[in-house]
Order: sequence, then C-alpha cells, then structure tokens
Amino acid sequence: MALMRTETAALTGDVTGRLSLASIPTATATLIAPELRTFSHRHPAVTIRLLEGSEQEIRDWLDQGAVEAGVVSLPAKGLDVAALGDQEMVAVVPADSWLAAKDVVGYVDLAKEPFARGTGGAADVFMPVARKAGVRFDLAFEAREIAATLEIVAAGLAVSILPGAGLPELPGVAVRRLVPRTVRHLGVAVSASASAPARAFLDQISERMDVEET
Repeated sequence: MALMRTETAALTGDVTGRLSLASIPTATATLIAPELRTFSHRHPAVTIRLLEGSEQEIRDWLDQGAVEAGVVSLPAKGLDVAALGDQEMVAVVPADSWLAAKDVVGYVDLAKEPFARGTGGAADVFMPVARKAGVRFDLAFEAREIAATLEIVAAGLAVSILPGAGLPELPGVAVRRLVPRTVRHLGVAVSASASAPARAFLDQISERMDVEET
C-alpha cells in the first residue's frame, strides 16, 4: 500500500519521502505546528519526524545530518533559512516577590535578584541586551529545560528571562513585560543535503512570509 501511494504521488508530481525536523520547545506549538498542519495537507505522501532540543543541539543535528530542517535564531550565517516568526522575551519572577507587584520589569530590577539562566538558546538573545545596558546578572542557576527554570522561580530561588510564547502556567510564577523590549527572531534552516520534503517545507514558510509582508 505504501508503495502504491509513493508511485501515485510521483505520477502527480507531489513531494514524497520524510521530513525530519527539529524545533525548540517554545516554538513547536505556536509556530511549527500550524506550518506542519498546512504541510501535511499539501503533501500527504510525506511522513514527518519531529524532534525537540536546544538551539545548539538543533545546529549540531543539522551539521551531522540527523535532521534536515530545524528552528534557529536569526540571523543564521552559513545556513539556507526562511524567517518563521518572533518570540517576545518576558520577565519570570516568583509570584510573592516584590517584582511581581510591578506591571513592567526591567533588566536592572532582575539584576537585584539571583538569576536562573536557561541553556536552550534564549540567553543568546537577552544577554547582549543586558551587556549593552551595563547590567550583570547574579547568576545562581543554569537549567537546560524551561520547566526546570520555572520550578526554580516558583520555589522563590531566582528570577529569569524566557520566551513568552507557549510558556506554561505554574503556580508561584508571575510573568511580566520586560523592558527594554527584547525579541527573539526565529527561522527554519535546512541542511546542505536537504531532501525534497525539507526544501518544500522551507519554500512554504518563505511563501507565507512573502504574503504577510505584501
């Protein structure tokens, strides 16, 4: 049956094969899932394999050929990439802290408390902003998973900066607008040896962005 579907797809000019894609957790539900839904409708003969990891892991997977497409921060030098969307960074603080009473939290405010830094790639976005503002965080914790960072904040041990999109709610955690406004620009990159499904996925994202800009 699978062979029949493949042969039929080839005759109609549709894309066949497998799309091997890696995403950062905060982008999967909000940015990648809608694109995969559209892609599946357009190319039903393609099977999809989705992995999640940190941005550094995704870049390593692309280099090693473990995946053919992956979500990365922009700009991404040396990669064939299409803009995917933006993530606004937010301040994440204990719900009973003095910072939770503020509507807007600044970098200087966060520097007054122990800080938990994630290792998934978001720090590459906000740390340059902190340095430009002359702010040095009191780095007390490093956590690979967003869930672990949130648990540290909920326990009242530290504050943090995380992507606001897709951030799960957790008792004991307050999310506040961050100033200066800090935005993470995301794109989808494909490997040099990307297959037809990966190229088709990249083309789809490029087409959508072109439509939105017109």
